[in-house]
Amino acid sequence: MIPLPLALRRAAKVLLGRERYWRYDLRRKHLRLGEGYNAWNIDARTRLGPDSVVYSVGIGWDIGFDRALIRRFGCTVHAFDPTPSSIEWTRTQTLPPEFIIHEVGLAEYDGWATIEWSNKPRSFVANMPQRDGHPRVPVARLETICKELRHARIDLIKIDIEGAEYAVLDDLVRHGPWPRQLLVEFHHRLPGVGLARTKQAVSELREIGYALFAVSGTGEEFSFLHAGPQYCETERVPGFAEHPGLEDEACERSRAHAPALGSGH
Repeated sequence: MIPLPLALRRAAKVLLGRERYWRYDLRRKHLRLGEGYNAWNIDARTRLGPDSVVYSVGIGWDIGFDRALIRRFGCTVHAFDPTPSSIEWTRTQTLPPEFIIHEVGLAEYDGWATIEWSNKPRSFVANMPQRDGHPRVPVARLETICKELRHARIDLIKIDIEGAEYAVLDDLVRHGPWPRQLLVEFHHRLPGVGLARTKQAVSELREIGYALFAVSGTGEEFSFLHAGPQYCETERVPGFAEHPGLEDEACERSRAHAPALGSGH
């Protein structure tokens, strides 16, 4: 249940047009893993295990969600964050061996970016020289990362990249790969972004076969399941069985919009 003060704050934002209540495509039981701001909702019937491919993009200073995934499912979590302060923080922690850090950021291009905290809504700015307090860091597309790590699929990905998610999701929609579970924090609260960008991103994800099944109490963390061609041909996606016709419709949409390279798988 959403705490009353949080629910009231969200309701006020809805009235002001800065937030909305979202229609779920799937009415699913979900697990909430992690604590505080770094807790996320995942499918309660998830089939994660030791052989699963799990990406956690954006470490910050809290890996409670990642630790919970490792404890509950025994999976390896590949974490991505080039931010010097986050990397330094991880060096002070006792990390499980299943938690693997990659000091690279996720972007819609391969190359370098400057961390520009004052230039919200994007946390990364392309092709700018390093300046005091704004380090230059490596970034890569999701498809590139998968190829370099030799991963043929992604079973679950969490994306929290401070406003850069919109360009990343646009690249994902157009070129793949399409993770089975997609967890993303949308930053429409930031100046210069606005709710319309999140509406567009959600619409485009639905168009390629993603189904929204959970939104956090803040209205910012979204959880999707995918019914893509690679899953339609091999197994049914958990959750769609309770919604006759929805999975077939999602599969048809994803086949119609699948990237030419087979969504990276």
